[in-house]
Amino acid sequence: MRQTKRWWSRRRKENRLRKSGLRWERLRSVGLVLFASVLLLSLLPEQLKAGWSFVTQYVEHHPYFTVQEVVIDESAGFAQELVQEWSGVSIGMSMWDVDPERVENQLLSRSWIQTAQVRRAFPRQVHLAVSVRQPIAIVMHTPPLYLDESGTYFRNPEWEVPMNLPYISGFSEVTLEAKEAREALAAVPHLLELARAWKEPLSEIHWEAREGYSLFLEQRQVTIRLGQEYSQGQFARVGEVLARWHPEAPAVFDARFADQVVVRPYAGEPSAPSPALSRPL
Repeated sequence: MRQTKRWWSRRRKENRLRKSGLRWERLRSVGLVLFASVLLLSLLPEQLKAGWSFVTQYVEHHPYFTVQEVVIDESAGFAQELVQEWSGVSIGMSMWDVDPERVENQLLSRSWIQTAQVRRAFPRQVHLAVSVRQPIAIVMHTPPLYLDESGTYFRNPEWEVPMNLPYISGFSEVTLEAKEAREALAAVPHLLELARAWKEPLSEIHWEAREGYSLFLEQRQVTIRLGQEYSQGQFARVGEVLARWHPEAPAVFDARFADQVVVRPYAGEPSAPSPALSRPL
């Protein structure tokens, strides 16, 4: 029995040594192959470079890798030909010349485009997806501009926009890049949102650096002075006064006071908006 155990122990030990030797032989073979490959590359660098350059040039200029189709997301409502023109991607150009980042930046250079995504689908397709800024107001400026829901202004887009948007005045002689002007425009979407509680469409929001905001209603001869600062409570108080005020009676609602709205009726026609506000767009 003891002899049998010693025999099995010796066999297991021999098997382990044999397997270890096989692994070592495999590793040595792989190492020799790698060494030979590195040696070959070091001996023939110029020939390999020339060969690789030939391959890359062949692939880059082969007609198989040319743009044959531009797939455009139509959710923005643009004509496909227009978006393709903005992107600079044309049928027949090399797929390798389509740089997605560069094309995205080219699309975003159109101020009315909010986001742009470009993807190459080899060997022959390019996918373009754009989303546009939705105008919520018209900024009276030269040239006229639009304002989106984030308070960002953009120039006249190349598509038809609604004409019943409120005007934002007071910025025609102001540098829009100035901090004060940017902050004043950024507050307009919130003002429009709060004013919806009145259920009275706005014709104009006027802003002045000293006086702040004044709102003009579209269907009533009422001017609402808000001042530099405003709050939801302030809009709620104005709404209560509007509900009690005669629809045909012209007045100025001064809401710049704490916890009250001072109403100043006037007999004649209210000071009409500037003639420049006569829907020129």
